[in-house]
Amino acid sequence: RSIPLRPMVILQPAITFISFAVPGMAGRVTMEGAFLYRYGVSPAASVTKGGIDAFAGFLVQLVLLLIAVLTGALVLVPNSSSDQSQATWSWWVLLVVVGVAAATVIAVWRVPALHRRIVPQIAKSWAALAEVLTSPARAIGLLGANLLVQVLWGFALWLALMALATPQSLLTCTAVVVGTSLLQGLVPVPGGIGVSEAVIAALLAPLGVSAEVSLAAASIW
Repeated sequence: RSIPLRPMVILQPAITFISFAVPGMAGRVTMEGAFLYRYGVSPAASVTKGGIDAFAGFLVQLVLLLIAVLTGALVLVPNSSSDQSQATWSWWVLLVVVGVAAATVIAVWRVPALHRRIVPQIAKSWAALAEVLTSPARAIGLLGANLLVQVLWGFALWLALMALATPQSLLTCTAVVVGTSLLQGLVPVPGGIGVSEAVIAALLAPLGVSAEVSLAAASIW
């Protein structure tokens, strides 16, 4: 289905605002579903579209994280310029956020009401994504667009750190944003307020960036 570009652009900040009231993917899927329905797209198709986009984004994020870890752009152990207390604080923040995220996943898997509502939609979306990826042109467009979005978010954090005279590589900043996005999406906090700042600071700490600078950069970002 062909949807005009201008309304689709306006939709993006609308989704950002609704995430403050409805955290996680629920707000995005609901907003997109209501929007696409106005253009004649069925609710089932709009939910599947949201799933395809989410899974494509996840694949791109996973590849970016692997590249960053393998190249040393993202590390999870302190280097010589980061003190032990800062590293310990970083690990505790990550453990708490990962724990909450894991609890959310377990709840979806083990609570029958949640399982019946969410898991079938995930399976349907994954199958739809596999079908889309059989077309090279659509696969390149879908994955390339998601890659561009992640790099632009990373560029924003790169600029924030440059403004604070604590530069990091673009790949590092992109990986930090990707890791934050993955964990923030699983923690049911409206708008990710507090979670994103804490995770960004925790991921930057092993790179020798102080907590004060990390939190300031996260706020700017």
